[in-house]
Amino acid sequence: MKKIKYIFFLLLMISISGSALLYGNQGHTFMIDSLRHLLNDPSVSKQDKIDVLLSLNDLTENENADQSLKYSRQMFEYAKETGDHFALTTALSAIVIRNVRSNVIERYDSLKSYYLPVADELLKGSSSDGISTVLRAFLDFNRIFVNVDVNSRLSECGKVRRKYEKKRQSGDVYKQAVGLYMVGQTCAMEKSFRNEENAYASQLELFNKSLAMADTFPPVTRRMIYAAMYQAVINAYMQMQDYHKLIQFTDRYLKVLDDYCMQEDMKRRKFMYTENLYIRVYTAKIKAELRIDEKLAYKTYEDYKTYLFSQEGSKLIKNKIFFYGMSCKLMENINNAEALASCDSLISLIESGKASFYKPVLETYALRARILARMGRYEDSYYAYFRNKAVSDSIYLADYKYRLERIRHQSGVDKLEMERIQNIKQNAKSEYIISFILLAVILLIVVYLLYSLYKTYKINKKLLLHIKEVQRSEKEKIRFINSVSHEVRTPLNVIVGFTSVIAEDTIPYDEKMEYRELINKGRRSLNELFANLLDTANINRMLDELSMELTDVSEICEKEMLLLKYNSRKGNIEYVLDMPETVPNLYTNRQYFSILIKELLNNANRFTEAGVIELRCRCDIANNMMEFSVADTGCGIPKNKQKIVFNKFTKLSEFTTVCGNGLYLCQLIVKKHRGVIRIDENYTIGVKVIFSIPLASLHINLIYSSLRRGGGQIINFFNGSV
Repeated sequence: MKKIKYIFFLLLMISISGSALLYGNQGHTFMIDSLRHLLNDPSVSKQDKIDVLLSLNDLTENENADQSLKYSRQMFEYAKETGDHFALTTALSAIVIRNVRSNVIERYDSLKSYYLPVADELLKGSSSDGISTVLRAFLDFNRIFVNVDVNSRLSECGKVRRKYEKKRQSGDVYKQAVGLYMVGQTCAMEKSFRNEENAYASQLELFNKSLAMADTFPPVTRRMIYAAMYQAVINAYMQMQDYHKLIQFTDRYLKVLDDYCMQEDMKRRKFMYTENLYIRVYTAKIKAELRIDEKLAYKTYEDYKTYLFSQEGSKLIKNKIFFYGMSCKLMENINNAEALASCDSLISLIESGKASFYKPVLETYALRARILARMGRYEDSYYAYFRNKAVSDSIYLADYKYRLERIRHQSGVDKLEMERIQNIKQNAKSEYIISFILLAVILLIVVYLLYSLYKTYKINKKLLLHIKEVQRSEKEKIRFINSVSHEVRTPLNVIVGFTSVIAEDTIPYDEKMEYRELINKGRRSLNELFANLLDTANINRMLDELSMELTDVSEICEKEMLLLKYNSRKGNIEYVLDMPETVPNLYTNRQYFSILIKELLNNANRFTEAGVIELRCRCDIANNMMEFSVADTGCGIPKNKQKIVFNKFTKLSEFTTVCGNGLYLCQLIVKKHRGVIRIDENYTIGVKVIFSIPLASLHINLIYSSLRRGGGQIINFFNGSV
């Protein structure tokens, strides 16, 4: 909570500092450094860092293109992870525009291979839907100008035009709108390269159709299409000399810009200078109005000036700077006095240090000299040109002096001052060392106490686990002894009792045969019991993977089913073996796979007096699984006990002559084969046990077992001999 308060406090401090110092170098640098501090703070969430990056991107946009591009890429990745559509669109637009300005074809290709496909996926259906389609067209348009000679540009224009003629037939409305614009744009450019007249005016119908479709798009995409088509449409109306429609178009574009800037998300861009979007539109509108009615033009000019100058603080200063820059160029050939006044005001702001971000400084001085010459003030014009030269030199000289001053301050400090600084540093160093030692001692004590507490906690936890394990083992041991003693006593009593009876001569032969069969049945019960216990103990104790070999599982299934049918002697049961015609050989452990099938069949036979016992096998190639099932029509298992039957020594009835360990053993064997075993809950006429073994994992098991047994067997495996 404290960290969150700290973040909000720092952001508030940055905002306040920005209002007071935005146009001073120190305040500007302070803001950027503060935002970078937040960006590098690991406790700040990615969503908060996105807002920080939005501010950094806007603050560094006109100063350091490489740094600004780095922020945009970082913002793109964060926005992709958090699903922030607005930030993703802002970052994508900045990345595309800055990479296009580099005129490096490889960068164009990287945009199309990564950034734009990501935007296609994430922005689908959002308020920025279609933006990637517009940006692709922007890339194709600018790719034409990578070529230097006219013939190469004409060739590239033809390729682009043919590409977008196909997109005009697309079912995607964004591709249709962009296709109309790009076909018109490339046709106009081809005519311009051939020096044909009315190149853009001839394509105005396509431009208007594209704009009509764009009016139905989301604000972000609509603004982007209008921005892309702006100059083409202006050129078309200028060639037609239809200034009324040109004014209508600018009013229409201004409405699009208003809708774009009024979005709720735009409030997140605290340092975005939105008037940059409006200035060129107002410039075109005023130029057109000057051709029709100068009074109307001056009214628009004054209204826009009044609006810009109605702002307060740093925004007013920035508005004035860009307005004066627009006014100088707009009024240069129309109203010399107004143009000169704007130049003087702009130069005053430049020389006072309030326009450090304004780039065309030398152009402004040169423009002032031209205006003075046009007004007949040749002497003033001469001095203005001279001033322009002096400013040009001073720009380079100022940087030189700044670097020199830094070196002087770093290396030429007064000796006494240096000694005083050294004393202060020495005292500070001593205090720092003492503080560090005290802090280190405190930290060591705290760490030792925490470690002792943690160690005690771990010991207690481990002891508690051991106690619980001992208690559980004790209970299992008692349960095991009781179960085994009970199960052993019953067949032993039968064997001992009938052995003594069968020795008597008075017993008829038929009864002796019957007693003999009972003795054999008791013997088999004892054998099964001890075999089950030994198999369970062996597989539980086994740490290594089971050794696997290529096994004919259909043969094992047939053998175990025949043995069950022979030994069961239950005439009311039908034994069914459902196997496919071809069953692939599996890499299994033959011994334990046989035990698995036998235990499942014996378990089904034990609780079924009449009906059907079915062993079924299916190969699921799609899921890479081999599935086996054993179903019976016996007494069944209640649903609330179907999960516990796989536990050790679980008996659903005390009257059954089993130790309750069969299904537990089956589960162990299946797990050793990397498979799963379960009871089919939907099977209601008895019990259906299903187990699946993944085919692929068995091959991996074989390789692993071969590695453990010796590297020589690996060669045999790959030769097919294992």
